[in-house]
Amino acid sequence: MKTHPCALGAPLPHVVLAAALGLPAVAEAQPAPVPGTPYAVERVSEPYQGCPGSITFISQGDGAGVKGEFDVNLPFAFQHYDDLYTTVTVVGAGVLAFPSGQTVSFNNAALGTAAAPNALIAVWWEDIELLSGNNGFLGTSLTGTAPNREFCIEWHNFNDEQVNDAFINFKVVLHEGPSGRADVVYGSTSGSVGAYTATMGMEDAAGARPIDFRNPACSPNCQHTDLVAMANTRVTVTRDAGVELVAVGVDPPQFGFLGAAMNLPVQLGNLHGATVGPFQIEVRAADNPQMSGAVVVGHRTLSLSPFQITEVAVEVVPPESLGEQRVYFELLVDSAGEVAEVREDNNRVVSVGATRLLPGGPDLAVERVRVTRGEVAAGDAVDAFVRIRNLGSVAVVGGQVSVVLSTNPAITGRDLRVGDFAVQLAPGEARTTTVSVVVPTGLNSGSYYVGAVADPDQALGELDEANNGRAADDLLVVRGGALAVTTTQLPAALVGAAYNGRLSAHGGAPPLVWSVSAGQLPAGIGLTNEGVLYGRPAAPEVQTFTARVEDSAGARAEVELTLRVVDPEEPLTIVTRSVPAAVVGQEYAFGLQLTGGPAADPGLTWSLEGGPEGLTVTPQGVLTGVLTEVARHELTVSAAATGQLARRDLTLDVVANPQLLIVPAPLSSARFEVPYQARLEATGGLPPYTWLLRDGVLPAGMSLDIAGALAGTPTEAGRFRFVVEVRDSGPGLPAVDRATLVLDVLGDGSFTIVTETLPVGRVGQGYDAAVAAAGGLPPLSWSVVEGRIPDGMVVREDAQSAELRIVGQADAPVVANLLVE
Repeated sequence: MKTHPCALGAPLPHVVLAAALGLPAVAEAQPAPVPGTPYAVERVSEPYQGCPGSITFISQGDGAGVKGEFDVNLPFAFQHYDDLYTTVTVVGAGVLAFPSGQTVSFNNAALGTAAAPNALIAVWWEDIELLSGNNGFLGTSLTGTAPNREFCIEWHNFNDEQVNDAFINFKVVLHEGPSGRADVVYGSTSGSVGAYTATMGMEDAAGARPIDFRNPACSPNCQHTDLVAMANTRVTVTRDAGVELVAVGVDPPQFGFLGAAMNLPVQLGNLHGATVGPFQIEVRAADNPQMSGAVVVGHRTLSLSPFQITEVAVEVVPPESLGEQRVYFELLVDSAGEVAEVREDNNRVVSVGATRLLPGGPDLAVERVRVTRGEVAAGDAVDAFVRIRNLGSVAVVGGQVSVVLSTNPAITGRDLRVGDFAVQLAPGEARTTTVSVVVPTGLNSGSYYVGAVADPDQALGELDEANNGRAADDLLVVRGGALAVTTTQLPAALVGAAYNGRLSAHGGAPPLVWSVSAGQLPAGIGLTNEGVLYGRPAAPEVQTFTARVEDSAGARAEVELTLRVVDPEEPLTIVTRSVPAAVVGQEYAFGLQLTGGPAADPGLTWSLEGGPEGLTVTPQGVLTGVLTEVARHELTVSAAATGQLARRDLTLDVVANPQLLIVPAPLSSARFEVPYQARLEATGGLPPYTWLLRDGVLPAGMSLDIAGALAGTPTEAGRFRFVVEVRDSGPGLPAVDRATLVLDVLGDGSFTIVTETLPVGRVGQGYDAAVAAAGGLPPLSWSVVEGRIPDGMVVREDAQSAELRIVGQADAPVVANLLVE
């Protein structure tokens, strides 16, 4: 056993715990600075709306009037004046006080005094309360995604204590990020009010540097007329640090390729209330976090809007001179010194994790596919424009690209190939090629995706196989081929009104002749040979019939249709009461049914509320989409016509694909520099299967092919976690399943710690990270021989995984360097 600070000579494994530096939205206009404060203020007239998203109620009226102070944990650290806060006291009297645990009287006071309470945002600090009859509440909501979240606190239908019919509405929106932006938004008031006066403004933790929300200022004697004047007004306060740029972070990928370009996400910001730029940013790489011996690998020029904190991608190319190793990336903002800033010591940031550089190779990527026509007949030619780029570091000579037709947007080499061309591209080179392809004469009528697949037979050893296929944005409609009926639904008919509907079909040899082969039409409705439904129905009824179309060559196609005749006085009603389950990864389509006179209105519209992401309703009332997660969803569909509205609440279950599953079997251990082979297995679906590596990284020297063979000779030891995906060959969208696998590569008899870095932690959030070893004879015994575990965190040994785990929750930023044994 040996004490081991790192593997392969890397720096000490360390835990970094820091308050998150978020990315706020860009200010809508340049605010006016407030002298003596770090803030600029903007007042904008806009219609008032309550907090968006799902409301979490803090308090609701109980019939006797509710007042109170409520301690609330903030979902992110918020900058108020000079301090960061993670908690707040929300006061029913229209006040926020930082941090939580404060006492705020219902009797308002003047701002700018040292007397407690301090660190306030006083929206309308007055003796107001809730009554159950007013349907009011005090609540919060969280919207957006980190680092651009917004935390909203809403006072809804509060009333003055003296007068119960005075309805008051306002909210505060706290924005994540270093700008400390807060939106104080006032709604309308109604009813009469009492004689109390109020305070409207904010101050710092010392009770100093006050800012008034009303202009002209009225605190602490703001009257009801002042509140009315603020109706539908947003007051935005934003910290302005002067001309100041800041480097926020770098997100390194797990691996990169020597000599090959890759997009590196970096975050940076402008803390000033005016546009800054243009200026240059630079990215450097080195084998150590101190950036000793760093080399420049990428740069970019840009400008930032007022208070804009953003993420951009910088194209970086690790040179061959760096060799196969792990490297850290450093972002330098204003690297050419073009901007005179208040501070220059915050323009650099180094990635917490490192990127493993691997030998370069070719990498063909399809960047764009476009077709010149939207509709063709089977046997016709169509031009496709395909743009291909070599993202790798090795030239591609004699590479192949295929143009394909597919029934789904997941373009692969298994789709119908209709054209091919060869490519020869230097590293980084791109080229657009025009290919004239012929649509096969026997192709069925319908809509198809035109796509391109680079290296369809996987003859090249590419760096990335996931970017080889892409579809054109627009579908290609193919006419001809097999005769097919395209009508799937008919509009309802009205009793006593003339009806005119048309059946349609694609393909076949004209002329086409229509007839009813089974069932019958409603009384008073007929069908012409040209497929026109006509007549004037006499009574309400519902008839299901089979429409047949026959071409001049004797080919036939049929479809079963339902024609509903409704009373024009019958109200609009959605008769669908349940919908079938959807399957993850498969196209979903289900038609909703209507009854009632307005159902025949050509201006009828459908809408959808709620439901899973990706689900929509078409103008014809068809629920459709491709859903990705197993869940039960509540949704509401609505149909509107001729002044009537019909609604129906439905439940949609999204279930797992029962036809395709990865066989859950652990992988046997591999050994350092010893050939290894294992085959992944799946059941169900429609073979053959296609396997892909979706996340994580395999040991150096190993690969996963599309047939599910995991093979190679590992040249590094350790524990490797990765996600694999399998797809079947079924029609339409393929069935998909994913699984996380673990492969242990045992050392060559040596005993070593293989974990080199630990992930970043966040203040106030749970943390759980593992340190792993390879080789040796279990059981393993772990200890921390140097360094101090952050407060709020502990270390423990995981007997099952033989790892050392660091878990807990830190309450303050800290950098901890640990030496583990």
